Amino acid sequence: MARPAADFLACTVRFPDGEPEAVTFEVVAEGPVLHQMVRCALRALPVGCRGGGCGVCRVRVVDGTYRTLRMSRRHVTEADEANRIALACRLLASSDIVIEPAPPVGPTAPPPSADGIPQATTGPVAPGRPRPTPPVRLPDRP
Repeated sequence: MARPAADFLACTVRFPDGEPEAVTFEVVAEGPVLHQMVRCALRALPVGCRGGGCGVCRVRVVDGTYRTLRMSRRHVTEADEANRIALACRLLASSDIVIEPAPPVGPTAPPPSADGIPQATTGPVAPGRPRPTPPVRLPDRP
């Protein structure tokens, strides 16, 4: 039996000051936005634990419909949720969606830049955690 085609939606990450330019990528409907951004090899948002435990991927949903998986109140309060704040790793788009970074909270938050926007990490490692070492290729045995 043939597998049905997935529904793809557009996710746009925009930045309040316009720098850098907005980034748009395709997401599978009802799939975590952050995970799909990483699969597209994009670094538009800070990436941490990818499971809702660190809170560095906080975003504000500017436009679109969505639902969220369970989120820790330590990182997203009820007031935050009412203001359309969510963790991108727990955010599931139901329509085309526009999001923007929201400042993280708590002790694991990286220091914000001068404009209050969290600094993005350079890869899928939370700030303050050691970067994994790349695999070492051993020489072939004779």
